[in-house]
Amino acid sequence: MYSITARRMISGLVLKYLKEAGLVIPKCYATALPRSSKVLLTRPHWICIAILAPRCKLFTQIEQRYGTTLGKTTEKKVIVPVVTSAMTQPFAAIALQSGADIDALLEPTGLSLKEIQIGEALMSGQKWYDFMQDLAEVIDDPFMGYHVGSQAAFESLPNLKNLETNDATLGNLLTSMVIEAESLTSLADYQLSVRGKQAELSSVRTFEPSCKPAQADGYFAGFLVQLTQLCCGSQWDAGRFDMSICDPSAIPREMRSIARVKQVSSKGVSFKFPAMWLLMANQGESNQKPIDGHIRQTDFMTSVSLLMELHLNDPSLTMAKFAKIASSTPNELKRHFAIHKTTFLTELDAHRRNRAVALLKSSNLPAFEIGPRVGFPDPSGFSRAFKRWTGTTPGKFRAMSKKE
Repeated sequence: MYSITARRMISGLVLKYLKEAGLVIPKCYATALPRSSKVLLTRPHWICIAILAPRCKLFTQIEQRYGTTLGKTTEKKVIVPVVTSAMTQPFAAIALQSGADIDALLEPTGLSLKEIQIGEALMSGQKWYDFMQDLAEVIDDPFMGYHVGSQAAFESLPNLKNLETNDATLGNLLTSMVIEAESLTSLADYQLSVRGKQAELSSVRTFEPSCKPAQADGYFAGFLVQLTQLCCGSQWDAGRFDMSICDPSAIPREMRSIARVKQVSSKGVSFKFPAMWLLMANQGESNQKPIDGHIRQTDFMTSVSLLMELHLNDPSLTMAKFAKIASSTPNELKRHFAIHKTTFLTELDAHRRNRAVALLKSSNLPAFEIGPRVGFPDPSGFSRAFKRWTGTTPGKFRAMSKKE
């Protein structure tokens, strides 16, 4: 069960949101809010914490019921299902890494790669789902969403990068994630609840997708598996992890063989697991000293790789600039690169080489168009760099590749 401190913290956050919206609920109404909008509901044998995102839905429910008392007029509000372009970044990085035509994949979304890199533009929820589905087909990976969620470093996943995982319990992390979801998406309402010995994290979509969002559900399942494994360590048991998603085939076969995966409609997803897991912190320990530095050493190179893939087209990408992108400092990055016996420039050079090779092999783009995509706007500069990497020119390399 959550401590009184945790319950007061959650109640305080919601009161803060109400105050920011200019809504004041008289005490006599506090216990009469609609059931779906209650932030904390305690019964003798169970406790349920329901935090809805985006918060405007909570406000709408309050206004609809107490409009006159609050001095508000009751109006029907429509939630537009959108997601920030930051949520597309890890998938765009996979597309770029695999040599896929990122421009063609992004064209239906109406956004450019630059807008994805900045991460502030809004994207239609359906277009986000379609982008992931199309990418999975292009790179021939039916488990792409799950792989991104379960394997990418938290620092590279927009919906998880702000979580302080060092000494927080799984309950702390999931509560923070649900609260912060509103800043990234209005595609669904999220709820974390505990009843008896079982916990459940679920979401209900605010619109009906035109096709099964299999990769989106797989992504949700993947990062939740990674997060619970991080907190539970050796006590994590896939057999006690239940998934209810729209398309079980988006989950790798080895996971489906041990976890309980159930098919449901596209209206939302649900994940159930032992409530005791919520009390566990780093690797199953209830108390853990914070690791020095905010970037976990085991995930550092994965995080760096995805971030570099997104910004390889920047010819002025320096250590200082990259540190800002990674929410770090040049000295901290330098230290972590040293731990892995490499440097920023070595990794940047290697990623540019790999991207150039992939594009020459998999696309029909001329060399003068590939150069800018890997940070060399000058054709002669790209040719010199490529010859340094491979010992031959881009044209000769492509010709040899076609013969193989």
